[in-house]
Amino acid sequence: MSTLDNVKLLEARIEKAVEIIKQLTEENKKLKDKTVSLQEKIDDLEFTVLTYKEDQQHIESGIQSVMDRLNQLDETLGQTVVPHKAEQQSPTPNYGNNRDMFHGGGNYQGNNGYKPDQPL
Repeated sequence: MSTLDNVKLLEARIEKAVEIIKQLTEENKKLKDKTVSLQEKIDDLEFTVLTYKEDQQHIESGIQSVMDRLNQLDETLGQTVVPHKAEQQSPTPNYGNNRDMFHGGGNYQGNNGYKPDQPL
């Protein structure tokens, strides 16, 4: 191979190397831009998580505060126990023997003198 052929071969390889360097430089720039974009997303997500944790702590402390107040109310009401409505039993009115009045026992006489065991 002559010196001229070697120079042309060297020139071709240098051009190829320069082209690869340009491509790699462009790819490196794109990757850096993508890295910046992803870092911004990471920062945004970290802020969201931090905000969520703070909100969660506020919610938990609010619930604890309400529970403490309810416990205080229970302690206060525990001294003066008031039965729940379901626990209160109102006395059933005594209408005599309900069986007789509604099931033909014959003891019921209304204003008109009708007896349930008698035909109309």
